[in-house]
Amino acid sequence: MSSTTPPQAAVRPAVSGDSPLRAGTPVGVDVGLRNLLAVAPASASADISEGAVFDDDRIEEYYTTLEHVPDPSGHTATILAHKLHRVLNDVAQDVVAYTESFDVPLLVLEDLGYPDRSLSDCIESGAAVECWLYPAVQRAVIEAAADAGIPVVAANEKHSTQQCHGCLDFARVGDETIQCTTEDCPVETVCRDLSAAVTVAQRIR
Repeated sequence: MSSTTPPQAAVRPAVSGDSPLRAGTPVGVDVGLRNLLAVAPASASADISEGAVFDDDRIEEYYTTLEHVPDPSGHTATILAHKLHRVLNDVAQDVVAYTESFDVPLLVLEDLGYPDRSLSDCIESGAAVECWLYPAVQRAVIEAAADAGIPVVAANEKHSTQQCHGCLDFARVGDETIQCTTEDCPVETVCRDLSAAVTVAQRIR
């Protein structure tokens, strides 16, 4: 089903520690389905007012439609695949534009460990959308950042959703928020994806 798979570069961020990092502002990126990309700096305040969320509901819609297209090599499948990649590229450009507002930014992505599978392979195997989406959107961000001259590294994502970005203790995790109950921690109830983005950014220091 090559018609749904534009040429893709095998691009991955360097793992933190592989090479020296220049001084600057680490900006974490959390990938998910509820919020496609949540982005925030390591120095974010307790309420993460500096953060931003980037999403597009068309991604799941296009992917689901592709799963039911009778001819995977036909015109309809090709159009949907190009629309999917265009949406990802647009979101990645928005993330980079946000990142450029910081002084000497450094993008920090989660080291998710997902294999970088093609869209056609995921559709044919009936894989859930995130199996294709997570590495694909990270690749789009990496490529957009490279074009803008912004370095990208990866950090361990383990427990980034559960940890409070303020005190790093484990918080109460809800569908959309986390609530920190640690005494004297200024963080109360915040967007869990934005908190994860901050935590990821902090891990390269």
